[in-house]
Amino acid sequence: MNKYKKILLVILIIATIGNAGIFTRNREEDKVSKPFFRHKIYSYPLVERDSVFVSINIDIPYNELQFIKDGDRFRAEYEATILILDEDGQQAFSKIWTDTLFVDDFEKTNSIKLLEDNQLDIKLIPNKYVIKLGIRDINSKKRYFITKSFDYKDYYKKSVIISEMKIEEKEEEKRDSTVESSIFADSDKKKEKVYQLGYKVLSDGGLAKITYKITDTQENEIFNQSYDKIFDEGITNLKFIFDATNLQYKEYILHVNIKLDEEKVSRKKRFRIRWSGMNVHIRNIENAIEQLVYITDNKTIKRMKKAKGEEQKQLFLEFWKSKDPTPGTVKNELMNEYYSRVRYANLHFEGHRKGWRSDMGMIFILFGAPDNVERHPFEVNSRPYEIWYYNNKGKVFYFIDETGFGDYRLANPSQIYY
Repeated sequence: MNKYKKILLVILIIATIGNAGIFTRNREEDKVSKPFFRHKIYSYPLVERDSVFVSINIDIPYNELQFIKDGDRFRAEYEATILILDEDGQQAFSKIWTDTLFVDDFEKTNSIKLLEDNQLDIKLIPNKYVIKLGIRDINSKKRYFITKSFDYKDYYKKSVIISEMKIEEKEEEKRDSTVESSIFADSDKKKEKVYQLGYKVLSDGGLAKITYKITDTQENEIFNQSYDKIFDEGITNLKFIFDATNLQYKEYILHVNIKLDEEKVSRKKRFRIRWSGMNVHIRNIENAIEQLVYITDNKTIKRMKKAKGEEQKQLFLEFWKSKDPTPGTVKNELMNEYYSRVRYANLHFEGHRKGWRSDMGMIFILFGAPDNVERHPFEVNSRPYEIWYYNNKGKVFYFIDETGFGDYRLANPSQIYY
């Protein structure tokens, strides 16, 4: 396929510019358009042990709201909803409120760094809960909601309780992070990338042994260190400072284990190393490089994979910078579209191979969602097959399930190039 790489890249760019965002149009959860908001839900123990302290944070980037001209200023309005149901479906808490934002500079309306911050702190009786968060942009009529389940029923089962954990840059440097617990590895302010883990422990007091361990998602150990700590009775605030300078761009797990008398408790915190401006769906740089196979040659991929650290980062970012359809803006629309399609392919086309490696995944990544799909799962004297129609591109792709186990293969690959 190497000789067709440039042709495929042109096809991809055209598809991206012409159909940005179309790849999720058939998903049930995406029938409601999404003003993007960030949410964090933390739980903390209380000395009385009769309830759980829950902190709900909702941040809305200004660029996700529609501002309209209002005199000499610009105005945005939104409605926020928080609904909490217990395990019996009974309402444990609810709140709906609206707010209005004003800015005097048009550039601020498109800012991804300016945030409308909302925080709500409540106490909940130990139980199982469903927490629903919703945002409606009043001017655009767009709305988005998420649902999270939490089990606090046995929250105080043990005498030692570790709260939710937060990871923050030690100097509290403000960054444009679209994902909770992201660590940025490209700080210009200092060579060392030092971060702080903060959390609370509820106990009856005594001498404890605390062990901190960092592993990757394959459980390969990167760091392991133990400390002795005397806990007072009640709540103890703890901090752990660590250096992420030598961690690569991928996901990690920070483990906290506490042994107090005969009681052992533990908690994990996932975090990932990121670079500013990278697509949020990229969780592992090695995987992201492999996934370039449809739009570049093997030589380029091998060169990126062979490089390490800063060199690998520069090669990867330079590749996408050269393909950016709007180089004057912060976002790289082509990179965002490409890895969003990769993610969709992994969610929907995985079988014997990873979704992005499948034939359906390849076509989806290159051309986006088809305009129409014919499915024939139970034809007499015929293997299951699907037909994908791309009317605007004049292309039709045939997929046949040769094995009967859902592993659909592309029957007419020549259609990719013509």
